[in-house]
Amino acid sequence: MKKLSVILLGLILLLSACKPTPTQESESRQSDQTGSGSDNPMAGFYEGTTDQGEIISIWVENVNGTLTVTGFLYNITLQGDGWSSKVSYFQKIGCNLLVEDGKFMGYLDLTGPGDTAEVSGLFSDDTIIVGRLRHTSQHEQPQFGSATADIEFEAERTGALEEATLPDPDSLPIEDEVAVPTEDSEMQEAVESADVDAVDLSDDQVWLNSHPSSAQVYVVPMTVDLYDVQLEDIVRSENLVGTCPVVVELTPDDYYVVFEFSAELYDNEGLVLPSGSDPTFNESLPFDGNPIKQTSYGANETVETITKLYILSKESSYSTALISLAVPVPESERLQSPPKLYPSLTSISSLPIKYAFSESAMREGIQDDISRQNLTSIVGSDMIDEMIGVLLRVGKVKLETADIDIYIQMKGFSGNGWTVTVYS
Repeated sequence: MKKLSVILLGLILLLSACKPTPTQESESRQSDQTGSGSDNPMAGFYEGTTDQGEIISIWVENVNGTLTVTGFLYNITLQGDGWSSKVSYFQKIGCNLLVEDGKFMGYLDLTGPGDTAEVSGLFSDDTIIVGRLRHTSQHEQPQFGSATADIEFEAERTGALEEATLPDPDSLPIEDEVAVPTEDSEMQEAVESADVDAVDLSDDQVWLNSHPSSAQVYVVPMTVDLYDVQLEDIVRSENLVGTCPVVVELTPDDYYVVFEFSAELYDNEGLVLPSGSDPTFNESLPFDGNPIKQTSYGANETVETITKLYILSKESSYSTALISLAVPVPESERLQSPPKLYPSLTSISSLPIKYAFSESAMREGIQDDISRQNLTSIVGSDMIDEMIGVLLRVGKVKLETADIDIYIQMKGFSGNGWTVTVYS
């Protein structure tokens, strides 16, 4: 007779308050934003900084004889009610903003889940742009609302468009060696898979993946409260959308997404499932952003299936992605004190590389997040290297500290960047 164990995780989000909306630095800047623009603004590639200290890049082109702002690239930190997130872009964000009287304004063509960005700018000189950008992002769990950043920027023309040399993630090869510590704190060579496929999503699509691979995925609209959810009502054949990785088309709405992992999936990838009778079983399969986890057992406390439920908000005109992790934690690591990673590189070192990204950009982004959360004294370069090694293999990693958890998740195998979410 099977025994069922259900664990419900209540996420309590509490972060320090965000600084107030930035004010304009001086009356002269304020005058620049509202006055007349330059009479002869120039096309080209512009680069500068935001008042968050991040680099911002702007593309300005002559389109059919009309000067047009055609693209932006930036990193930005958003603040919500009790949560924050850093959004990083490594591909040009398209737009079509006509420059009239030296000014432009409008929306950027974002592809992130629930993200919108409105920008306005003015050519204060033929080769200098000053402006403001407001970016809003909806949390994947609707009850947490949205986060926003309202920033100012100044950028100067650095050359013609053909001189822009920003990295394109789709063209970045996987490096032959990845500096990651093994269990003995030595370096090892990363094992590559044959190919890393870019995921090109349309606005109505959602990319779903799992590790172990090939979990079955069920999707239903979110019609009942979380505490009233019965997983057996969701895990039905009529709600099955496929086997990971899978791309599904969803209309704008809130959804429950359930990943079901059978014991066979662990055998296929050489992963060892713990027994339900293990004293540290509860620590063997941590949460990775899912509010509900369910485990079913067979004879002798043998694990037969693991089921994890997530909440996904599908916004209009935006694609999104979700990765579910159900990788067992080795027994020697289950009671380890933070800071620690889930999964650890030791537990997945035998898996091939499946994801591609600019490792230098990822490292810099992780360092910025750790610095922003005042964790530099406890999270060293070795752990950052290990985080990169994990992301290359499973596309998602959780950094757990005593007070804060940081989740980094890829949006596809390559080509779409990644998201960062902070919980406390």
